[in-house]
Amino acid sequence: IGKKVIGVVTDNENKMKKMKRLLTEKNPKILAWGCQAHMLNLLEKDICDESMLEKINDVSKYFSNVHRAHGLLKEKGGNMPILPGETRWNSKIDSCESYVKNHAVYSEVIDEIEDTPTNIKRTIDNIAFKRRVAKYLENMKKFQITLDKLQADNCNFSDCISLWGELMTNEDLSEYERHVQRRFHDSYEPFFILAYLTDPKNKDNDTLVSEYIDETEEWLLSYDSEMMASYVKYQLKDKSFYPDYLFTEKMTQMGPRNWWKFLNQKAKNDHDQLKFTTFMVDLHGCPASSASLERWFSTFGLVWSKIRNRLGHGKAMKLVKIYRSLRSAE
Repeated sequence: IGKKVIGVVTDNENKMKKMKRLLTEKNPKILAWGCQAHMLNLLEKDICDESMLEKINDVSKYFSNVHRAHGLLKEKGGNMPILPGETRWNSKIDSCESYVKNHAVYSEVIDEIEDTPTNIKRTIDNIAFKRRVAKYLENMKKFQITLDKLQADNCNFSDCISLWGELMTNEDLSEYERHVQRRFHDSYEPFFILAYLTDPKNKDNDTLVSEYIDETEEWLLSYDSEMMASYVKYQLKDKSFYPDYLFTEKMTQMGPRNWWKFLNQKAKNDHDQLKFTTFMVDLHGCPASSASLERWFSTFGLVWSKIRNRLGHGKAMKLVKIYRSLRSAE
């Protein structure tokens, strides 16, 4: 393709983990990491209350598949029940939310249908169960919001560490803390922490990653020892290259990649700083998840279809860029 490959992001399946390991063994300079949105989806599965979801699914299937129950649900203004799918992220949370929203209508419908199955009637009449679902949903919504942010097109490594940190320090989620920490330790890479430490908006806030700093610096030293001096200069805020105005709110709001691009232009006559700032631009340009890349592939599938199979790749790329730009502007 004629492009320089900086890193490789995949999901977290075992064969993908092995592929990442083999890639980095053969190409030590390539960054390889697992999709953070995919990892958070696995975390949601870890803490999912399967027995509760099974009862909700039975109710949802009844109101989806039984003609009379389905008709009365629509007649009374209820919403179509949502059934969870393994390949649809957050669908289990959506299923719980659908149950809570429809509960009042469900109660009206089963009062009118005398032959409602006993297990369905028992579940809907159990107000304690409904409260349990509502409480569970309240907590899971926090994970849902985080997952949506992680799979955004503009979510970088620094944002990723901040989002994981919010989950680990949220007192309302203390019962899930062990699961969150385990998944985080399975998924993060030292260069995630490096990105967080070199994001100018985090210049005075390293307490979140303090226990990982030594490991990160050792990684940088082994990755490219020549960049270590430039990293130390940044940490010390050496005014010869990092004057105070660079850390004002307006400057840090431009985003870490653009911030380092600006410094990259300043470093043209300084070989060491040029090398370090170029690496920083690449590092902060990497997506935290593979979700945005998968959306690009899906868009290509829509544009470059079997019917339009003679469309040139250059024109297809332009059409995809227009489509993605219009979507991002919504």
